[in-house]
Parts: sequence; C-alpha cells; structure tokens
Amino acid sequence: MLFDLRSRGRRRTMQVIYIGLAVLMASGLVLFGVGTGTGGGGLLGGLSGSGSSNNQSGAVNSVAKQAQARVTRNPKDPSAWANLIQARWEDAQSAGTTNSGFTSAGKQQLALITDDYGQYVKLVAKPDVTTATYAARAYSYLADYSQEAHIWDTITSQSPSATGYKCLALSAYAANNTALAELAKTKLLAQIPKAQRAAYAQQLEAASTQPTDAQGC
Repeated sequence: MLFDLRSRGRRRTMQVIYIGLAVLMASGLVLFGVGTGTGGGGLLGGLSGSGSSNNQSGAVNSVAKQAQARVTRNPKDPSAWANLIQARWEDAQSAGTTNSGFTSAGKQQLALITDDYGQYVKLVAKPDVTTATYAARAYSYLADYSQEAHIWDTITSQSPSATGYKCLALSAYAANNTALAELAKTKLLAQIPKAQRAAYAQQLEAASTQPTDAQGC
C-alpha cells in the first residue's frame, strides 16, 4: 500500500508528493490571489485581456450591436439611446484599464457615449439620472471636465444629493469653474458635520490642481 511508510522507498515517494502539493498550493496563492485579501489580485489579477475578459467583451459587444440596431430602427426613441449608452459603458469597461485609465479601445467607447448622449438629450425634457451619470463619467475619463460638470449640474438640479454635489464640485474645480465649484461645495458642506467640513473642503479644492480627482465620480 502507498501509505504504508515502513519502506524507505515509500517514505521518499510521499515526501515528493507532499512537496509537489506544497508547490501547487503556493502557486495558486500567488497567481490567483487566494488568501491575499485582494479580491482577485495576485499576478494575474492585474492583467487585462485574459480569456475571461475577452469572453465578457464579446458578450457586451453583442449587446451594444443590438442596442445600436434598435437606435437605427427607432432614432427618436430615448430609451433606445439610453440602452445604447449603457451598453457602450459596459463595453468600455470590458476593454480593460491601465494605470492611466481606460485603454484606447475603451476611450473609443467613451467618445461614442458622449456622442450618443448628445442625441439622447435632444429627445427628453429631463435626462434619466443613471444615463446622465454614464455620460458624466465618460467625459471625466476623457478629461473633459467642463462637460462633466455641466452634466452633474443637470443631475443635481433635478435630483439633489450629497454625492451629486461632491461630483459637481470636483468636476467644476477641475474645469476651473470656480463659481460653480464653490456653489456645489457650499451645498455639500451644509449636509456634513461641522467638524468634518474643513477636511472635505480641502479635498474638493484639490481638484483644481489635481483634475484627475474628478474622474469616475
């Protein structure tokens, strides 16, 4: 029997097996982020363009094509444009990111979102908040902070919230629109305990010199 360790040869075989298992387990920890607390980190976690990512991209591309076909059939249907904007956002995400933001393929999708949003807002009296948020984020990652601030201004005017005012302030500071940024900051700070206001104000104002703080808000 294999597990009868009285034989020196069998003991040697078991040592080899245990060493092999230890190597496999260690490899799994490093490559797949098991037990690292990084939520899918490890060496492979930071790589884009893996097999699973490609499969996901193909699925999203299919959805985007269907949404584009619906827009072609019904160019005056705002819900069709909204679905296309969402599909393009998912497409941009599935294209992957780099340390500096979206990949070139992802940025192409972001540019299409801004074009689609321009058509969408012509068809509605008030844009859907979720659809507008996709557009605001697209503009932010394209470093067009002025347009991002314009959209957040629209969002907060119809759906005021602390998050909305924060994003409006960040994007307005990033766009050097100080008047709009100060107004949004005032509205945000009014909802925050006094002891925390100075720290919040400093973080918001930092976007005037660090505009990327407004990205992805």
